[in-house]
Amino acid sequence: MARMTGDPVATGQLLRDDGSVYALVMMHEDGCGPSRLLFDKYLFQMFPEGYRVAIPEMSVGLAISVNLSETQEKKIESIVSTCFERGTRPVSPLIYGSKDLVAA
Repeated sequence: MARMTGDPVATGQLLRDDGSVYALVMMHEDGCGPSRLLFDKYLFQMFPEGYRVAIPEMSVGLAISVNLSETQEKKIESIVSTCFERGTRPVSPLIYGSKDLVAA
C-alpha cells in the first residue's frame, strides 16, 4: 500500500493561517483512503504532538492534529458529520485517538 500510495500520502490538507497542516484528508481513487491512516510513522512526522483519526465514510479517512483552535475543531466536526450523513457508505461520526486503530 505504501509503494502504491507514493507521496503525498494525503489527497488534501487543511492549513492553519501560518501554513502548517492541521488535518490530512485521504480520499484516494482506489477507495482505500482510510487504510492510509495506518501509516503511523508518516502521520507522527506530520503531527509530532499527536493526532486523531476519523473514518466517516468507507472511502474517506482524516488524520487530525491534537492541537486545534476552536474554529478548526468545529470545521473538522462539520466535515466528519457531513461525510457521515451524506456518504453512500457511512462508517462512523466519531473522532478517535490514533491508538484506537491499533489492536491491543
